[in-house]
Amino acid sequence: MPLPKSVVADENIPREIVTALEQLGYSVYWIAEHESGIADKAVWRLASRRQALLITRDVGFLPQLTKDEILHGPVVLVYQADGIEDSELRATELFRHFITWYVQECGQKDWQYVEVSIKGKHRTRSQCWGVVNYRRKR
Repeated sequence: MPLPKSVVADENIPREIVTALEQLGYSVYWIAEHESGIADKAVWRLASRRQALLITRDVGFLPQLTKDEILHGPVVLVYQADGIEDSELRATELFRHFITWYVQECGQKDWQYVEVSIKGKHRTRSQCWGVVNYRRKR
């Protein structure tokens, strides 16, 4: 099943990412621009009605939904990162590579919900040495 060319971008998706998606040929409905502050279920239903790909950084959608909403809802891409600054998440180059991978690898698969988590850790060299040294002593 090919991915929809229509996207509902949750309000937690930065403007730079919305612009990047539009440049990739997607028709994007950005919640922050059109319906800021609406509930997660309303975002879900909007994407479902539009038969659009829902892109969000919110992992909390599923527990709020009914069985029917989950089984018949939109294709969802959750993009989240721990330990990565918001300014780094806004990097359109990173997101372009990510969305290109997603379209190529997941677009032809029967995956309706894909969650990609990036675990970022920032350390100095001395902090790295401390971690390695600690592990060596164990």
